[in-house]
Amino acid sequence: MTIKKAAEVLAIVFSMTRSNASAPIPGVPSRTATERTNSDLGNRRSPASKLRLHALIGTVIVVAALVGCSATRPVATNKELFIPKPPLLDDESVRNPPTDLLAIAQSIPESASRQQIDESVYHFMAEFYRVRSGDMQQVMTAVAILKKQPAIVASLIDYYDSFQAPEYEKRMMTLGLIGELQRTEAMPFFLRIIWSWLQLRQPIVEGPTPKELVEMIRVKAVHGLAYLRTDESDQALIDIMRSHESYGIRIAAVDAYMWNHGDSAEAAQQLYIALPAALHRFIERPRFRRGMDREAFNARLENWQKRWSRPRSSQ
Repeated sequence: MTIKKAAEVLAIVFSMTRSNASAPIPGVPSRTATERTNSDLGNRRSPASKLRLHALIGTVIVVAALVGCSATRPVATNKELFIPKPPLLDDESVRNPPTDLLAIAQSIPESASRQQIDESVYHFMAEFYRVRSGDMQQVMTAVAILKKQPAIVASLIDYYDSFQAPEYEKRMMTLGLIGELQRTEAMPFFLRIIWSWLQLRQPIVEGPTPKELVEMIRVKAVHGLAYLRTDESDQALIDIMRSHESYGIRIAAVDAYMWNHGDSAEAAQQLYIALPAALHRFIERPRFRRGMDREAFNARLENWQKRWSRPRSSQ
């Protein structure tokens, strides 16, 4: 429809409006056309007539809008798919300068005092929270240096205990660092985290619940305990598998035990003997490792699913 046609429609509608306004309305005394002036017509028109007039005017506006849209926005027949270009990535080294982890670790004297270690831990952890994937080699070197410090574990444990309850991200990272040190004196600390309950408030409206956050922290402690790789830590893991209140923590202990024993058949056999049947399906779950043949992994996964999808009576 063209603009000219739209104008004709408007003229017809307005003529209908004027003719309707001149028609006699029941209950209202009629007057001749010569007695009516423009102002008198607007002042004396009945409510019903005004409603009809408003409705017609609204119709005219809608029609005009539709005509304008159809005239100015033709429908494309061969519209191509628009794919926006990805945003340009800033130079991450500008926004996140390299950390000073290695320099801090190297600045600590050999067999440093507890006070020296505490001061260094405070500065080290501030940099540790800024670590990016490109800093991992530096982190590994710094951890190897810290591992030789006699008081490092006690200092990190006190640092962990100073956190406020909602600082779960710092808790996770500090637990990971203590685990990487692989120092046996950390075992009582890991057991305390695993077997105790941390009171956390809901951090955000949407996201992990306090219970889920506590489970994540406990799992991190399980990983640290398993990485000690001693007879004592292995037995502590088996005790967790057998009697921990959280089923998820029990499964995490099974997985960590197998990982730190190379997923060997000997370790699996030990757990089949030590654990209840409800946990047997988690002992030899297929684990995908870097460089593994995908088809071989999928075949192993399919066999595992078939084995443990059978009714328990047939197992």
